[in-house]
Amino acid sequence: MSNTHLPRLLPAALLLFACRPQVPAQSGDAAEAQAQLAADTVQARLWRQAQARPALEMQAVRPDSLMVRPATRQPVPEPPVSQRPERPFDPSVDAGLVLVDAPVFETPFSGAARVAAVNGEFLTLDFGNAQTLRLHAKVGGAPLRAQPGEQAQLLLSHGGEPQVANDRLVVRLPQDDLLYALVGSNSLVRLSLPPFRMTAEQIEPVANNTAAVRVTVGGETHVVRHGETVTFDTGSLTIRVLASITVRGQAANALPGEPNRLHILGWRTRPAG
Repeated sequence: MSNTHLPRLLPAALLLFACRPQVPAQSGDAAEAQAQLAADTVQARLWRQAQARPALEMQAVRPDSLMVRPATRQPVPEPPVSQRPERPFDPSVDAGLVLVDAPVFETPFSGAARVAAVNGEFLTLDFGNAQTLRLHAKVGGAPLRAQPGEQAQLLLSHGGEPQVANDRLVVRLPQDDLLYALVGSNSLVRLSLPPFRMTAEQIEPVANNTAAVRVTVGGETHVVRHGETVTFDTGSLTIRVLASITVRGQAANALPGEPNRLHILGWRTRPAG
């Protein structure tokens, strides 16, 4: 660019600097500036009335001023949260289990626990050391038969991570036995519960994101499909496949955790006496 063009730029530059707005130093200056910009005389008059009133400048506020003081604490009553009532399973559900509250062990727990409380379908087992297991269980259309003070033999493995399915439970009571498993895997699921000499494994073929399950108790084997129930002659053990999920292809990417899940429930009721 040659120097012959510079004189044409200078007036424009001076105009830009001349039009730069000035920030009002005081609140009164701001009110007057707003009055001059008002679209009608009434609005301008209101701005000038506000200018005439005493204003609190920020420079006048001191930390030790009476104008700034700690607020008085206002106690807010905290009513106790009412405990959610324990509701039984719907009458249409003849078998189900929920781990209401379960401790997380670094290694699977195997040993005895005391029946601490029984409330219909809700059962509390005490491990000691302030650790308890709370179950909501119903098998064969009825709650587990247990009495406070009885001893139960337990096998418990509880993962504690929502997206990693790794729950195994065996409860052996004087009158009833219970088994439960919710296990996930990146391949077809296979699990074993030695107290019942039971194995369960998903098998091919996979259809509609489900797989049949080969269940073996002792030397007896049955193929059980998603949602089916089978009673084994060996040990009179009933097994229900609550779910056998196998998701493949692009749909597996949208499923949190492992794409294969096996969810089973089993029970055995011994005759009274």
